[in-house]
Amino acid sequence: WTSRSGCPAEERPRLVVLPEGAVLERGTCDGGHPIVRELAPIAAEFDVVIVAGTMVEDDGDWSGNTSAVIDATGFLGRYRKRTESAFSGADRARHGGPGIFDTRIGKVGVLICLDIEDDALLRETAAQCAIIANPAHIPYVPQGSWDIAVGSTQRRLEWWSSTLGVHIARCDLPPPGGMGCSMLVAPCETFLAQDARAELLCGPLPMNPSRRAHAWLATRIRTEQLDNCGTRLLVRASKLGTWGDLAAVAEGQLIAAIVLSSDRSSGAVSCRAEGSALHWHWDSGDVVHSLLLPQPVAAMQAEADSSLLIWGAAGGAWQVWPLQNRERTTFAGLWGQR
Repeated sequence: WTSRSGCPAEERPRLVVLPEGAVLERGTCDGGHPIVRELAPIAAEFDVVIVAGTMVEDDGDWSGNTSAVIDATGFLGRYRKRTESAFSGADRARHGGPGIFDTRIGKVGVLICLDIEDDALLRETAAQCAIIANPAHIPYVPQGSWDIAVGSTQRRLEWWSSTLGVHIARCDLPPPGGMGCSMLVAPCETFLAQDARAELLCGPLPMNPSRRAHAWLATRIRTEQLDNCGTRLLVRASKLGTWGDLAAVAEGQLIAAIVLSSDRSSGAVSCRAEGSALHWHWDSGDVVHSLLLPQPVAAMQAEADSSLLIWGAAGGAWQVWPLQNRERTTFAGLWGQR
């Protein structure tokens, strides 16, 4: 969108995170830096908070990876990377401390790439904010596996998000700049792109730190602590071509509700669409869980692997899997009325 007036309110972003290394111009990270002057009018036009990736800052006293944070009022401040890397030393005496910024969407914290793998830094930041922006750069390896690169980080962030009640927006460059390990992790949902080369990942991050997916007890306790992250929905962008009956969708034969299980022995539960939300509910109408999506829901389709395929009114598509302690299960297994 080129202007706020042309961007529907429901599609207007509230937080934008750019990847580590996104800014090429060196210099002092302040209101006069070229990237700040470039992005400040956009932040003002769309009333959005922008965590502008990172630049290599050199102000004569300190040199390292620094992230500028910008909102509708202009330059909010900077955060300096606190773990050692190619462009940043581990000199925590001069980094300026944790990056916590008061914004109109609440307190936003910033951790750059490896910072989020430091348990102490993650705990310290999460204790002071509802959402952490994580500009990252995972070096591109042509023979590398995107699923493995994403999965190793995803596993850790899901556990910490669930444990601390913090939301994490991680942005990595797509190949060949990086491995494309971007993700949105909330205490009970994870949003992933379709593949490594996706240039944009959109998703809602509810700011309620106490929000969880309350479900029946897990049937299996995992050996590794990080795998015991509770109930979660994995939402991955999908191609429209994966739909079984696109013709019916195109003709307006939209499926707005699905009975996922009507068998009382395994638990009865249904799912219905309402605007941009999916609601899982019992026959009584009591809602047991809700999921927000980036677009209003036009249709959905139950799959043989117990997932749901969702088609958005603006052309997006997602596949949603139910997980418990990082293992796939069924929606009836999570929320079936017993």
